[in-house]
Amino acid sequence: MARGEHRIKCGGETCADQLRLEIGDRIVRATIKLSHLETQLLDRLSDVARDLIDIAGYVYVADAAISRGELDEARLGATWRRDLTLVVPVRRLDIWSRPEIVEVLANTLSFLSDDEWTFEFLHRNRPPFPEPLPGLGLQDTASPDTVLLFSGGLDSLGGALEELLAQGNRIALVTHRASTKLELAQKNLVRDLKKQFDQQKISDFQLLLNLVERTGRESSHRSRSFLFAAVGAAVADALGLHRICFFENGVLSVNLPISTQLVGARATRSTHPKVMQGFEALFSRVFERTWQVRNPFFGLTKTEVVERIAARGGERFIRHTRSCASVRQTTKQHPHCGRCSQCLDRRVAILAAELGDEDPIEAYAVDPVLGARVDARERELALGYVNTARQFAQMNASEFFQTYGEAHRVLEYVEGPRQAAAKLLFDLHRRHGEKVSSVVDAAVNAVASGETLPETDSLVGLVGIKRFRGDVDASAALLEAPPMPRRYRLDINQHHKSVLVVGCSELKKASAEFVITLAETFLADRGAGRADGLALHRLSLRGLARGGERDAGARAGGLGDAAGCG
Repeated sequence: MARGEHRIKCGGETCADQLRLEIGDRIVRATIKLSHLETQLLDRLSDVARDLIDIAGYVYVADAAISRGELDEARLGATWRRDLTLVVPVRRLDIWSRPEIVEVLANTLSFLSDDEWTFEFLHRNRPPFPEPLPGLGLQDTASPDTVLLFSGGLDSLGGALEELLAQGNRIALVTHRASTKLELAQKNLVRDLKKQFDQQKISDFQLLLNLVERTGRESSHRSRSFLFAAVGAAVADALGLHRICFFENGVLSVNLPISTQLVGARATRSTHPKVMQGFEALFSRVFERTWQVRNPFFGLTKTEVVERIAARGGERFIRHTRSCASVRQTTKQHPHCGRCSQCLDRRVAILAAELGDEDPIEAYAVDPVLGARVDARERELALGYVNTARQFAQMNASEFFQTYGEAHRVLEYVEGPRQAAAKLLFDLHRRHGEKVSSVVDAAVNAVASGETLPETDSLVGLVGIKRFRGDVDASAALLEAPPMPRRYRLDINQHHKSVLVVGCSELKKASAEFVITLAETFLADRGAGRADGLALHRLSLRGLARGGERDAGARAGGLGDAAGCG
């Protein structure tokens, strides 16, 4: 097979609590434990629900076990997109072999993880986890009204409080324990919620799935939300429900790129509206009835989610939530690294909601706003976050959709009239930009007045401070960060011969083939250090990108004007 192509055989002889995959000549195993599902729901799981969990587990393990390559390698991420074929044994081959189900499964995962997924289903001879024992069920638990995907972060906490208090629902919290480091924090948060509310109003179900023998090679885990959703759907189906809820703020769901580090699947699409629709279509087909997969927080910024938590009297729970993307780097003393985009977004949102005292800074290894960012990528990410937010706050609707082509494409997956969806999306990002700008400006002013002393390479230092506490006037010490140059990022799909100019447009046919050829030569020149060739190819690619940008801008500009929100 060509590099990046992988045929993966799933199943085979293994322990009852393990998944087994053959990837080339390598055997990969993952431990799978269905706590509470085994003792409360396992006898209610239908065969198709068991298959769904198996498939999602195999997808997650394959995703984690096959490296995409290094971001800074000579080929400039040419190995990022993988071509993955999974051969999966299933109980209900009659359902999973249907072309419309295979198609929606492959298409949804391809967008979610930015890979090419292909599935071949076989009749299963042996289950990857134990069959149910007689007599098990939910005798001691009141039947929940809704199933909520619960990560233990701020947004999912806000969702639990919203369902319990605003909706008056009994809830089932479904948790995927991706790391034992998160297990205790998640358990403690669920325990505290049960103490605060009637024990009968909250049920919790946990899935633990971890690779064994250090076989993990890829940390991006873009398929995790599929595993999360699959377990949630299986639980809901067993409870006689046909609806699951993710709770995630709309800015993160859309996740417009803020830097060159967050391109394609490097910017997570876990709750993107297109993914939510894909899950909904898949579950409706496999369970053979209409399903709903919803994100009730899509119209909210993270700051607004935090404000809702406080409005529901849940501010004391904030310190027990976990948001860090770099789980392996966290410790008991510092459960948040303070350097990743999620830590930065969390801290800024909490400060914007004026609840900083509920989020002890000691929980961060590095202060996200005032601490040093030694790594160049971390500095670029922080600057991109702030500069993009400032753009959101200053743009009108036409400029917003012209600059961010991804936002334009999201509209077809947002419910309601197109004009209303455009206004919602623009207003959402404008409010986010205003809150981020207010927090950063307040931090810059505090430093300029001598109230705080940040590290030189901190976010505040990078954004606004030339010198401070020196012999110059404070007002002269402020230096606005120069605008980031316009960069065109190409997302190349060799399989379909298409090129997405991120933020602008999509090239196909002859134009795409031309760009693919240029890109291959560009990567070769880059690896060989041929500067002249690099400059020539950059000019050629930039010209094509600008042409696509003008086309996208013209379409988006008309949309912004029609939406009446410019």
